[in-house]
Amino acid sequence: MVGELETLSKLLSDSIEGMNIAVLASHKGYQNIDLDLRDRMTAISAETTKFYGGARGPQLPKKPHTVTGGDAGGAI
Repeated sequence: MVGELETLSKLLSDSIEGMNIAVLASHKGYQNIDLDLRDRMTAISAETTKFYGGARGPQLPKKPHTVTGGDAGGAI
């Protein structure tokens, strides 16, 4: 249990550091930030991928199929 909390703490710390680098890159442009910051961002990404297994995106709720407005012509 303690080991899992330590891992979570490290991942959260790395995520905050990664967001700081991303904000810096958004102002300067990724190509214009120092190589050591680019390397650190790559390392953070690799470490996070190791624990979470790859790219993840937000899960959007599925919209139910609905018919709106006048006559649907008998088709659904």
